[in-house]
Parts: sequence; structure tokens; C-alpha cells
Amino acid sequence: MMRAPKTRLPACVASTLLALLLGVAAAPLSAAEPDTRVVTLVYPFAAGGVGDTSARIVAEYLRKYLGTNVIVENKPGAGGAIGAVAALRARPDGYTLLAGGPSALVYTPLLEKGTPYDPLADFKPIGFADRYDLMMVTGKPTGYTSVRAIIEAARGQSTPMVFGATGNGTSPNLAAAWLAKISGVRMEPANYKGTAPAIPDAIAGRIPFIFMSPQSASQHVKVGNLIGLAITARSRDKDFPQVPTFAEAGYADFHKVDWAQWNGVFVSSQVPRERLLVLNEAMRKTMTDPELLARFAKAGTAAYPAMTLEQAADFYRTQMEQWQAAIRDLGPAASK
Repeated sequence: MMRAPKTRLPACVASTLLALLLGVAAAPLSAAEPDTRVVTLVYPFAAGGVGDTSARIVAEYLRKYLGTNVIVENKPGAGGAIGAVAALRARPDGYTLLAGGPSALVYTPLLEKGTPYDPLADFKPIGFADRYDLMMVTGKPTGYTSVRAIIEAARGQSTPMVFGATGNGTSPNLAAAWLAKISGVRMEPANYKGTAPAIPDAIAGRIPFIFMSPQSASQHVKVGNLIGLAITARSRDKDFPQVPTFAEAGYADFHKVDWAQWNGVFVSSQVPRERLLVLNEAMRKTMTDPELLARFAKAGTAAYPAMTLEQAADFYRTQMEQWQAAIRDLGPAASK
């Protein structure tokens, strides 16, 4: 049988192939390709406000430390549940994040039985950004100058005192319900679609009081349209040194609950741990960036320290446990 003749490549072709092969072999296999995918940070409330500002600041620095574009997408509705569900239903690859606070990730799941997610099981925090407290304010026309004056007025009414609020199960409602519980008076919320629509009625004295962030109240308090009655923190706010804590106002039991309104970054618990570690590293660098810390200070919020994944999970679990107990103590008043 005749053997097939061996085929020889021309010398020029052989040398070219050899050079190409050597070039591939010499290329550094560990060199990472630049990440060109967009990261979406879902904020589950409308644009504007303290939480939205926090999300947009954090997005800027995550963009810097992840090395890829990060955009903020507002998905408001249902106490934050619509945005939370949108983030959860996205592909669990760590490119869709949730900028969450207590409303979406604590209050709503605890108060609404039909909430389509289990916050502790379905989400993992990759870090916490900043926090702020609440201030109880009233308008000048009410004539009230202290928390005690409002409580005594409520006690003297034959019907529940109607206060300004921002929706069932939100922090202003819960704060007022807690105050009513510890002081033994009856109160009912008049719900507004957010803080902004309630401010004119508070200034005019059409509602006796409302809880809001000091940032939202700031200008109105400084010009005298609103009076700060008490702050939910355990110490006075440096920007409002004239406003007492609830303990100083005579209601120390108010501070049995940690009322801090925090902003954190969460992701689906189905995201691989390798990606979680990448996100956490970027978040830790974000929370130690001097520029970011200065911006939070200017915005009037307090920055959290950088956290590991385990530290962030422990903090979140503690928040859930304290609010489970508080909501149980409040009973039906918590969901009004």
C-alpha cells in the first residue's frame, strides 16, 4: 500500500504560525478583561429625598472602585416592595443591586403578610452607607412648644388625635404609634404621599405634628415655620442643638427602639460568593473614601464604617430582631 506523502508547510507560513503560538503562550493568562457591564442600583422610592441622595452618592464611588458604570434606577411603590422585587427577580449575577432602607427591608416585610420576599433569606447586605434620625415637628399656629403639650392635648380629646404621616408601616407612622403607646394616648394617622405633601399642612397647623428627617425639616425649622419638638436619636443633633432628645423631653422609653433610618446596599442571596466578595471590597473602599465621608457629612447624615459581609449580615439581623419585637409590642397600631 502506498503511504500518503507528508505535507510540508512553506517556511514562511510555519514561522508565522510559530510566532502566533508563542505570542498566545506569552500573553499573561491572569490579565483581567475590563468589566464593561453596567451595574444597576435599584432605589425602591421616588427620586429626591435622603435615601435617593445616599444611593446616588454611593453609586458614584462604587463606579470608581468596581471599574464599571453604575446607574441608579428608581422603582417606587408599595412601601419599597416593588423595587425590592424587581432587584430580586433580575438575573442573580451581582449586576443588579438594591439600595435599601428599613421601609423596604424591615417594616414592609414584617407588616404586610403578602410581601413576596423574605428579606433575610432572599437578600444579602454587602454593606451599609449612612444613617439619619427623625425629628418630631409642629407648626407655629398649633401653639405647641413641647412633646408633653401635644400628649396632654391628645389626652384631653374624646377622639384620637390625628397626626401627619407618610403611609402605613413607614417610620413616621411607627414613631408616632410608639409615642402613643408609651404615653398612653390615642392617635390616628392622616396619611400623605410622602413628606413633601405633608409639610404645608404642618406649617399651617392643620395637623398637630409629623415625624420627618432633620434634612427635610431643616430649612423650615431654621426660618421658624416649623418647631422641632424632639429628635429620635439618643443625643442631640449638632445641626439642631436646641431640639431635645425624647429622653430630655420626658419620654425616655421612646429610645428603647433604635430609630436610625439607614441606607444599605443589598443583592440577591443567589449571587455567587465570588461576586459578593468583589462587591463587598468595592463597598468597603467606598466607605473609607474621604471624599464620600465629607459628602455624607455635608448632607447631614452619619456614615457607617466599612463592614465585611459577615459584619453587615450581623447588623441586618439585629435590626430585624429588634423590629420584630417592637412591632409585636405595638400590635395593630403598627400597621395603621
